[in-house]
Order: sequence, then C-alpha cells, then structure tokens
Amino acid sequence: MHTKNILSAIASLLFILPANAQAPPNQAPSPTKPEPTTTPKIAPDPPKDQPEDPSFEQIFKRSRTTQGVQRIIVPWSIDTQTQGQILVVFSTDNISSLRVQSTTLLSNLAEVIRPEILEKLKAAIDAEKNLSLDVLRENGLKAIFDERRLELFIQVPAAQRKINVYNSQSQNPDAANAILPSPFSGYLTIRGSEQFIISNQLNGSDTGRQPLNLNFDTALNWNGWVVEGNFSFLERAQPSLSRGDFRLVHDDLDNALRYVAGDLAVPVVGYQSSKPLIGLTVARNYGLQPYLITRPVSQYEFFLENPSRVEVFSNGRLVQTLRLNAGQQDIRNLSFSSGVNDVQLIITDDVGRVQRLDFANAIAANLLAPNIQQFAYSFGFPNTTINGQKGYDWSTPTLVASHRMGLSNILTLGGYLQADRNQQLVGIEGVLATALGNIGWDAALSNANQIGLGMAARLRYDFIKTGSNNPLDQTFGFTVEHRGANFLTSNLTTTNGINNFPLNPSWLDLTTYYQQKLFWGITGGVNCRYQFGRDRPDSYQIALNLGKSFDNGVGMTVSLSESGDGINPKEQRALIRAS
Repeated sequence: MHTKNILSAIASLLFILPANAQAPPNQAPSPTKPEPTTTPKIAPDPPKDQPEDPSFEQIFKRSRTTQGVQRIIVPWSIDTQTQGQILVVFSTDNISSLRVQSTTLLSNLAEVIRPEILEKLKAAIDAEKNLSLDVLRENGLKAIFDERRLELFIQVPAAQRKINVYNSQSQNPDAANAILPSPFSGYLTIRGSEQFIISNQLNGSDTGRQPLNLNFDTALNWNGWVVEGNFSFLERAQPSLSRGDFRLVHDDLDNALRYVAGDLAVPVVGYQSSKPLIGLTVARNYGLQPYLITRPVSQYEFFLENPSRVEVFSNGRLVQTLRLNAGQQDIRNLSFSSGVNDVQLIITDDVGRVQRLDFANAIAANLLAPNIQQFAYSFGFPNTTINGQKGYDWSTPTLVASHRMGLSNILTLGGYLQADRNQQLVGIEGVLATALGNIGWDAALSNANQIGLGMAARLRYDFIKTGSNNPLDQTFGFTVEHRGANFLTSNLTTTNGINNFPLNPSWLDLTTYYQQKLFWGITGGVNCRYQFGRDRPDSYQIALNLGKSFDNGVGMTVSLSESGDGINPKEQRALIRAS
C-alpha cells in the first residue's frame, strides 16, 4: 500500500475511537458494554490533476475549483508591447476553450491589424462579448496563453498588419485655431506719391512739383463679416476724392467658400476675359483651409517582411529617412516639382539585405486631387470708370462661371461660361499628367450679336524632368492654337451703331521651346513662334537665351532675338539683365 493510503488508514482508525477510549496509564479499562464495531473509513486519494503545492490558493486566496468556469484578469501584450490587463474566461476541465473579453482586445488590435480582419473578428463575438483564441488563430493571428505565468501573448504577422500610412508633410488642422481673429478688427493703409519734374520738352510749363496722389485701402471685420474698400485723393486746383471698389466679404471656413457682394474682381479661366462687375460671387477658396491637401497625393505602396530603414530619394536627392515596422507600407505626400519625377526607395532590413524600388511620378501645376472641386460663380452688371467716376450698366446682366474637378491623380477636367445679352462664351479645359509629359487642352465656342459663332482650341505639351536620369535638365514643349475669324473673348465696341471687333490676325499659332544645361553652369534655351496669317503675311519670332547663377546670389541673363511680320523690316534685339 502506498504511504499516503497507509497514513489515511491510520487517521481513519484514530478518528473512530471515542473521545474517552484512551485509559489512563497503568489503569485497566472499566468493564462496560462493548460498543459495536464499525468498518474503518479510509480517506480517498486526492485528485491526480490537483497540484500538491498551494500556489493557486496563495495567488487567488481560495481553493481550486475542479470543475466550472473561471474568470481571471491577466496581463497581455501585442507584438511584445504590453497592453495592460484583460479578462479571460476558461473552463477548468478544458483550458483550450479560453476566451478573451472582446471590447479591450479589439480596441487595441484595431490600431494594428487590417480592417477586413477586424470586421471578421467582430462578427465572431459570442453572446457574452468574448472571443476565443481559436478565432484569432483562424484569422492569421498568433495567440498564446501561458498557463504557468498566467499571461496572454498575441503576435500579428506582417501579412495581417494594417497598412502603415506615412505622410511626409504633416497637416495639422488644429493649428488653424491656434490664434483666432478678434470679433472686431480692421486696418487702414495709406500710399502716396509725389513727382518733381526738372525739365519737360513737350510742355515747358509742366515742371516742378506735381500734384500729390494718395491712395487709401481699408477693411473692417465684425464677427467674420468684412467690409473692404479703397478711395484715392488727387491734389488739384479743386482737390478731388474718388471712390474705388467697395465690397462685403464673408468666409465659410468649414466649406472653404468665400461670398463677395459689391464691386467684384471676377476670377477667370481659359478663354474667359476678366471684367469688373458689381454683383455677387461665390467661390471655392482653398486658401481658407491651408491644411487641406488639394493636389494629387503621391502614393507608394510596398511590403516589408521585417522592420527596415527606408531612404526616400526624389530625382537623386535624399528627402526622407524612415524607420518602419514589418507589414504593408504606404508613403505619400512627398514634395515634388512640376513635371516627371523619379522616386527611388532604398530599403535596408535588420539583417542588412538591401532592396531598391523605383517609381515615376508625373505632376502638373494645376492638377486637383480626386473629387476635389474648384469653382467660382459670379453674377452682376458691368462696372466702368470714366474720369475717376464709377458707373454701372444696369441694362446688361452678366454671368461668369467656372468649375473644375479632379477625376484622378493624373486627370483634371473643367468647364466655364461667360454670357450677357450681347455675347456668350462656353468652353471646356483639362490637364493630364503622364510619365511622358504633361498635356493640357482648352476649347471654346463664342457667339456674338451680328457676328455669329466662332471657335478656338489650344493644345499644350510640356516635358520637365530633373535629377540623375536627366543630368542636362532638358526641358521642352510646344503649344498649338487655332482661333476662328469670328471668335471673340472680349466685349464688342460700337462706333456709329456698327459693331467693331478685332479680327484674329492669325488662324494658327505655333510655339515651341527647348532648354538644357550647357557648360560652366550656363543654361541655354531657344524659343520659337510662328503665326500663319489670315489675310496678311505670316509672322515669326525666335530668341536665344543664356543664363547663369552664381553662388553669391547674383544672376545674369543674355537674350538675342529676331522678329518679322512680312510687312515691316525685320527687327533684332539684344538684352542683358543682371539681378
């Protein structure tokens, strides 16, 4: 018999003896009625799965329950990063059925795992708001519960990690509210000029001090409503004070909208012509949201199997050095110049392996990011100034509108309209950025009373590239434009009731340019223009330009040009400019 059983049997035998059964020494027991004999009770063996050491009782201050559900709070970590404590639930007879409280678990995992995996985990939450370790493992996560240390470890493999988005240009919208404007504010700016003429060959009497000329610009702000205006003073025999433009301006910062009422400086695009109006303008002005990125974002995605150092080169120049964890990476919003940019990523992992990734990025100056819209709508009446006095043509209501939208990172399209009762203009324009160069186009149709329809179209191509792949900094481009005889971009003028308009002197206009580095730091370029005349001889212009910049900030440019129109003598010019 085992030692434990022997001890148990002895204890049982002692237990069945009555309390007074033990006689005093050297004294025989009194003759009493013998008690009935009973079978000795032997204590059962303790469960073999119950540990002999009291560690469980010492930790939890209670005895171990052999069956049932246990709930304990244990420390846990994600990728060796401590996350605090979390509640786990398990059955004592089946430790593999361990479940974890989902609220804390998913809240911390949301910062690490991919969104689609997070959604699958949310769908697997049980009625008690818990997740089993098996569910975590089925979705690619490594989940380990250390029974001895009572600790939960979760590891997220690189393939399951959330895409790490790195913005090279920090955009902090909260900085817009760092210093808020006062409820009431304003300014007054005074500019003046005075001339002294010593000699005047055209009019000898117009010498000496000339009339004083003063200009006043002012604005007053009251809770976001701003009155802007200007007026001027001219010293004469009868001094005069004339009014300039006055307007009321209100900005909707949240939507980047500007409302203007009064004298307008109408924004225009394409073949539209700028004309002063008095009326109302609603325009999208992204200057009101300087922390919003409106241009296309350069985006480069790649996968890292191990933590690595990533060096970002743009056109051969190091612009960023990053330390990134394993997983899917997304580097965006790098600073690029207009044209074709070569981007190179040099990746060095922890064991010294080097990988090189090359990208080409095309940027055009007037591209908009996808779904970004830019527009301006103005309605009013023509504004004229005669002899310093303003006047308005209330009989000619005028509409000027334009709208542009980014369709993708490389394509932006737009349209525009300008119309009054005498003349109408409608057009479309766009820009496309490619690795082979930037392409822009503009086409418009005009209509005018007593003249009819006219058409114009313009196509422009530019190739601009810098960096090691273009050591000579070669840039070139061309523009092709056609204007019909009746195409008009400005208002008609009337003389004796007859409409007079400037006929387009050429039906086809070709322009081209080329520029590159030469030697000794000198840059050279050629510009050419040829116009095919309409009812007149063709004309041309050609120019040769040489320029050099010195280390001390001094620059010099030399330009030689020749032009001819087939009527007047050819003209040659030389220009030297220093700055």
